[in-house]
Amino acid sequence: MKTIALVLLCAACAGAPLEPVATSPTKLAPAPRSFDARSWVGDYVNAAECETAARRLHNDEPQPGWEALKACVEKQYPRGSFTYLNLVTGGFWDEDLQTRPDAARLVARIIALRGGDVEGDLPAAQKCRAPVFSLAAALRQPDVYKGRWLVLRGRLADLRSEGNVHTALLNESALRSAEREVKVGRRFKQENESQHSAAGDVRSTRYGDAAAKGESSSSSKSTWSEVKSTWDNEKVVTGRQALGRLQQADPFLEPNKDFVFLARFDGVRNNDQGDEVAVVSISSYFEPGPLLIE
Repeated sequence: MKTIALVLLCAACAGAPLEPVATSPTKLAPAPRSFDARSWVGDYVNAAECETAARRLHNDEPQPGWEALKACVEKQYPRGSFTYLNLVTGGFWDEDLQTRPDAARLVARIIALRGGDVEGDLPAAQKCRAPVFSLAAALRQPDVYKGRWLVLRGRLADLRSEGNVHTALLNESALRSAEREVKVGRRFKQENESQHSAAGDVRSTRYGDAAAKGESSSSSKSTWSEVKSTWDNEKVVTGRQALGRLQQADPFLEPNKDFVFLARFDGVRNNDQGDEVAVVSISSYFEPGPLLIE
């Protein structure tokens, strides 16, 4: 009987519902905190120090580090703008410049802040394999550069709007070095003047004696100054043109004013004179800052 009762008791226990076991609540991982680059960049008043801090941040967190670098470039510092193209293209940021979709815009902005010398600065960006190219290269090999980013300096020659389609004709310009002579040091000026006069009656005899009457005068003037040769950058028109598509009409894109453009190369077409004109889609434009002489 005891055995039967024990078996029945165990059977009842096996069929009884289990009571839930009390456990501590599961702790969820905190959501990643978004990085506020604008607040972060406020701690820096020097562009080079800001870039160095962005590198340190990039070592731990690449995405916030890249956002920090962009904030460094966009900030206006007490002693000017971010013009350190050599720091950005010096090797540390190479992978970001090669792979990030907004890298071309960053390069174009720095070139503009440095004065807009596209021909002089673009090779530094290409050295680290940043995918930005010149208008001249695209016109020489349209099939190779179709769909790639172009950085060009130019001014608006004409703007047309037909419905929702806005196109701008751009005349490319470039900076060329020109020699000038500048006066330096002490300037010397010398003036000399002299006069001589003689008077008498002209008389002659049968023996040939004579006396003459007349006047004579002379003067001289000389100036000199020390000069030295200097080299300035002058803007020249290259003759190359681009027909740029705009997403919308922009009143800040003023005619006859130079800008640095970032544009996607779409191909070429011929104008009325039979010359090839690049067809591009304008993504961004920047007003050139004061030219940086290094």
